[in-house]
Amino acid sequence: KQLQIKMDKNEYVIDISKLYSCQILNVLLPEELSKEQRQNLANLKKSVYTNPDLYLEITDGNDTYFESVELKSTKGDKIPGSSVQQVAPFEWVIFVKRAKDKIAITTGYYLNSITNKLPFPDRSPRPQIGFKTLKNWNKKYRKVENDILTIENITELNNEKINLLNDWQDYLANEWIQIIQADSKKNNEKWFNSALRKFAVKFLDFTDKLTEQEKESLKVKLKKLIK
Repeated sequence: KQLQIKMDKNEYVIDISKLYSCQILNVLLPEELSKEQRQNLANLKKSVYTNPDLYLEITDGNDTYFESVELKSTKGDKIPGSSVQQVAPFEWVIFVKRAKDKIAITTGYYLNSITNKLPFPDRSPRPQIGFKTLKNWNKKYRKVENDILTIENITELNNEKINLLNDWQDYLANEWIQIIQADSKKNNEKWFNSALRKFAVKFLDFTDKLTEQEKESLKVKLKKLIK
């Protein structure tokens, strides 16, 4: 009967009857988009235009809106997501998990499928996304009780993942620091962990030969070169 949206400490309640006039007018494929629609999508993602999987034309009975939708599919759980430049955190995603004898589907914001894992990039970083991650978020923050659908939106949780997208270099650097500080190797480690340890040893040997002034100059130079 009601939709309750919680935004941190604020709550908004909407009668479901007010949403009856909303409907999807059309589902567009990438090749069906106009130049203007492509530009709107590029502005949304703050990057060059990339094809959406689906583009929905929606009306509330008076005005018309467009929403892009990502489609993701996995036979297991976690897969590499889109590159950081192309991720729109609050874009909708339809996540399909395919097993031999059944199919499971979960939906939600792309942001809530991100697992807080950022695999070592071969080209552009692709934050890991997980079917179970999104499903568990829905179970915890999207509930139906007493005919009321409640959806929670917690800024602090959102910012943790948005920071991963906005400053992925810092995220990777912190992860690498943890790798070289570890006292032992883990089973099935990433292939580059040993390379990071070897680099750390060589870098320490290199800096041991520098004066304090030379170390400070090196630090300033490296900071200038960070993009």
